[in-house]
Amino acid sequence: GKYEVLVSDDLKNGFRRRDIPIPRYLYDLVQDLPRTVMVKGSIHRPGGPHAAATDYLFRNSIGAVFSPHNWSVNVYKRFMREMTQYYADQGITIPMLTPHELRHTAATLWALNKVDLYTISKLGGWSDLKMLSKVYGHSDVESMRDALGYTKPDQKSG
Repeated sequence: GKYEVLVSDDLKNGFRRRDIPIPRYLYDLVQDLPRTVMVKGSIHRPGGPHAAATDYLFRNSIGAVFSPHNWSVNVYKRFMREMTQYYADQGITIPMLTPHELRHTAATLWALNKVDLYTISKLGGWSDLKMLSKVYGHSDVESMRDALGYTKPDQKSG
């Protein structure tokens, strides 16, 4: 219906599995990606250029899954450099964040928007709610004040 789920069974361990609901338009976009890549011939891959089938979304030049390091260097860092430059040209400073920092930023924003810690742990792949509640369970003072229905000292209560 409204959301679809893509599944990957190639995980290091059970804690790595994350069911992430995505909007239908994104699911359709992923489904429309080509399922083949052109592979050049080489000493290690004789036979000349040919099409190779792949099911990976983040794939290298031969259709295999990217190693995290190579994906970071060849795809992610290039994207971040281009994005920060694009915004810098418009006078907006965007920090270069790592995927790990983005993961924590997303968790912080979810927590500030009152997403429950269990949902955050499932989306982010955290297996330990105790650690998650220590890091993200505390709200800023304004959020705590709002949750209790208090007003700021300089505001008059209704």
